[in-house]
Amino acid sequence: MHLGPGFRGVQVVGSLTVVSAEPFHPEPGTAGSGPSRLIAGARFLLRSVSHVAAVPVFFSYGAVLALLNPRRGTPVPAEISEVLRPWTADLEWPRVRIVAPALIPTGHLGVTIGHRIYLRSRPEPLDVRWRDLVLHELAHVRQVERMGLLGFAHGYGVEWARTLSYRDHPMEIEARNSAGHSARFTDAAPPTTDRG
Repeated sequence: MHLGPGFRGVQVVGSLTVVSAEPFHPEPGTAGSGPSRLIAGARFLLRSVSHVAAVPVFFSYGAVLALLNPRRGTPVPAEISEVLRPWTADLEWPRVRIVAPALIPTGHLGVTIGHRIYLRSRPEPLDVRWRDLVLHELAHVRQVERMGLLGFAHGYGVEWARTLSYRDHPMEIEARNSAGHSARFTDAAPPTTDRG
């Protein structure tokens, strides 16, 4: 199992999982003492902890969303799924549910947990911005289907700890790129994917 830079591997000892790490070495240009070394150490610690904490944090947040929004959700409205289907043909559409309006404590417009998409406002099928948001969240559903729910939860948390940024997060970049296709719903061909 690849855990990232600084880690040797995982060993299971009885019911205890041990993650072995190499000794901490500050990033280049941060050697010495003072705030730069402290920041380098804090980043190393955050990246290290993210490997262990990413999945529990993800599922805890999902549980909070489920408690705040007990509705099971509804299928993606037909007028939207028909328009988006060329961009998301490989999606397991029957499993996707939209919960809207949803109470999202982090203030995001939308959050995806597995195949459930939580949206802060009610669907507006004719609003291109709303369709972009749904397409963005559907990109996360595709990531879950590609990586599995545990793989997605772990990967999202580890990448967030690495980038410390929503904007620079690789999974968010992929989702934003997917949403960019919907701005040309009527005059653009769906993107092709290389499955080779």
